[in-house]
Formats: sequence, structure tokens, C-alpha cells
Amino acid sequence: MENVALPEKAATDRRRALGRGLESLLPGGTRVVPSAAAAPANAVTPDGARPAVLPDVQAQAASSGSRVAQVPLDQIDENPYQTRQHFDNQALQELADSIRANGVVQPVVVRPTPAGRYLLILGERRCRASKLAGKTAIPAIVRSVSDQQAAEMTVVENLQRQDLNCLEQANAFARLSREFGLTQEQIGQRTGMARESVSNYMRLLKLPAMVQHYLGEGKLGFSEGRVLLQLTDPEQILRI
Repeated sequence: MENVALPEKAATDRRRALGRGLESLLPGGTRVVPSAAAAPANAVTPDGARPAVLPDVQAQAASSGSRVAQVPLDQIDENPYQTRQHFDNQALQELADSIRANGVVQPVVVRPTPAGRYLLILGERRCRASKLAGKTAIPAIVRSVSDQQAAEMTVVENLQRQDLNCLEQANAFARLSREFGLTQEQIGQRTGMARESVSNYMRLLKLPAMVQHYLGEGKLGFSEGRVLLQLTDPEQILRI
């Protein structure tokens, strides 16, 4: 079976919706653009506008009460709401090489903790790659946000960058529902997806653990998972 690809226009519309969702959570309408590894510096966004660069981010952050600072990497704790489970080592090394040569073009987003440290919200790949590159600090937007805002920002960024497999998406949606009481409709509004799509992803969590493992490993895709959901006998699913 082959995964069903979204039509080009639908995919573009969805990326725009995801961008608007993430921008609403970032300081002062900051423009959201892919990281340096995801797009070249001179990339053009779907609407034809060139993405913002670091000085624009700094200006927006300053005007909203947030600030951009060089934050020591050893003072940044992992994001507890990170939904992405798999990080490609080769891609991380390539990003590290880019950071070593050009620095971090787009700052990560962190929030301060009562213990005087920082909790990562956006930019885990940039943090990991910066450590590989031998960096001791990273440019970061420091902003106070709620747990729910942090979780939503993490999910939306990963969806926008198309970094999540179907099982990671399902678990991300389920966590937003479980921990923050969001309905499927509300999750859809925040991620630029239809409620039916959110529901279809969350239903994957009803599959047997072994099938979910295959989904997480990429051995099965979303389309195959939906077909398997139509079978009523779990043992029949495992025999396929």
C-alpha cells in the first residue's frame, strides 16, 4: 500500500494554517520560518514573501516583552512536551556542520523556570546540533508561557516542519486532549487540521501495540493504519 499524498494546494493551505497557528503563540506576530537546515537563507514562502531573519525576530520579541539572549546550552532543559521521538543522526550532523560554519540563524524559544534555568519550547534539533558543533550557547527568545501554550507550540512547529510520523501525531493530539482537555475540534483549530483528520490520527492509538510499533518505525504508514482499524480481530491484524 502507498501513503495517500495531499494535493499540492491542500498541503500549501495546511502549511499556511499551521504557520498562523504558531505565529499566534509567538511574540507579537513573529513570522514563523523553517530552520536553516529545512530551507535555504534565500527561500521564498508560499505567499511570495521572504522569511524574516534574526533582527526581525529580535524586534518583535523586544516589542512584546520577550527578549532575545545568548543562553548557555547547559542551562536549557529538555522539552517535556516534545512529541518527536526519532532524530536522524546524519541530518543532525549536517545541521551541526551548518551551525559551525554559519551559526544559528533562527533562535530557539525557551521559557524561564523558577530554578533559574530554561525550559526548551521550540528548537530541539538546533540545540542538539549546536552541542555537536561544540557551541556552549545558543540565541534564544526567552518568553513566559503556560504549559498548554508550550505544548501547543511544540506540536504545531513539528507539524509545520513535517517532522512527525503518524503515531507521533496521534500521541501528540491525545496528550493535548488528555492533559489540557482540548476537544478534537479545538486541536484542529490550533493545528490547521479538520476535526475528522484529528480523529483519524487519534484512532490509530486503538491498534495493538505491535502495530503501533510498526507505525512508529515507519514500516507502516497512516493509510495502512486506517485499513487495519477496519479489522475487528486484533490477532487478524497481527497476522497480516
